[in-house]
Amino acid sequence: MALPPDKLLGVDSKTTKILYAMGITDIGNIAKAPIELFEDIFGKNGRTLHLYASGEEKSPVKHKNYAEPTKSIGHTATTYRDMTTLEDVKREIYALSEKVTSRMREQHLKCRTVQISLRGNDLKWAERQGTLETPAFITNAIAEKALEIFETRYKFTKPLRSIGIKVCNLVPDTVGIQSGLFDDITQDEKRDKLAHTMDTLRSMYGYDVIQRGIVLEDRKLTYVPAEYNRSGYKVGSAFFKDA
Repeated sequence: MALPPDKLLGVDSKTTKILYAMGITDIGNIAKAPIELFEDIFGKNGRTLHLYASGEEKSPVKHKNYAEPTKSIGHTATTYRDMTTLEDVKREIYALSEKVTSRMREQHLKCRTVQISLRGNDLKWAERQGTLETPAFITNAIAEKALEIFETRYKFTKPLRSIGIKVCNLVPDTVGIQSGLFDDITQDEKRDKLAHTMDTLRSMYGYDVIQRGIVLEDRKLTYVPAEYNRSGYKVGSAFFKDA
């Protein structure tokens, strides 16, 4: 007995119901029907559906364990109280940047672009972004760029209820970087090593085992639940609108 479309083509239940309503109950029926019929009903997806059913789709075969490359990594927080000063925003940016950069290092990635998302206590939403001079996965680099974006591109005229940090334009952490004449390569290597050491300590003893002083100045504002761990990091656009 021929398998229905949703079993072999991976179409959703809504599409399957439409196909059944058309009298199409298996993949052979799709292949025999005119391709124009599916284009009229499903648009360009209809054409793809027909090509798959006919065995004419030309996309390369992917391994069953293939995973799409990470396009962005982000984390956001709604604070227990409104952020009313630049210091409040700075503390939260550093707390979020720690989480995001740890996730980047875990995936052996660096970023070229930093994006901040802001939601006021009136629930209005805004996003701003900026480009780094060189790809980075160090907290200071991400946080400082986020603060620069905030101070130059956002008017702090009302309290903020939540803030998010997202990094994108990701590249492998092995990518070659053109150093400047006065860059301190040794110092950069020390910062990278320190960051990886912090990751190791947190994975062994929990996220709170080591924290920045600025984050601890207002622990309620930057609070991280005890159950928070590396698996809790949010990847992709889970908290963000598309850039």
